[in-house]
Amino acid sequence: MEIKCQFEEVYQNGDIQQGIMLIKDNNIRYQYNAVELYTIIVKGDNFILIDNKYQNLQTLDENIDVFKILVDALKNYPNIENQYKNENVLINIERSSGSFIKRISLVSPDVNLSLNFLDCVELNINNEYFNYFDFKVFKD
Repeated sequence: MEIKCQFEEVYQNGDIQQGIMLIKDNNIRYQYNAVELYTIIVKGDNFILIDNKYQNLQTLDENIDVFKILVDALKNYPNIENQYKNENVLINIERSSGSFIKRISLVSPDVNLSLNFLDCVELNINNEYFNYFDFKVFKD
């Protein structure tokens, strides 16, 4: 499975963040458009945060419950459940008519948001976009 989607995070206070998500096999790239934000690359069990402006790397190992659940759901595509939860996070998933995810609602003590996936397409994605040591910015 190789999919590219635009995403839009809508927070309870009205803030919105946008970006691009790439999925290839068990690798995920979650890249915010804003240069002052970051890109998250999930490769195997590694969660790597890369600053979009300075391209500094940092391993994520705290507060990643949400990403772990999301990654597990995406790894099971197309057999994605409607709901995932653990002791801290509840994730509800709505699917589009094309069967990919349309919207994810996320409820936790730390954050409540809607994550909308837009313009999802299947395409061949170069493996270089999942490298974090030789980081390349993905441009649509």
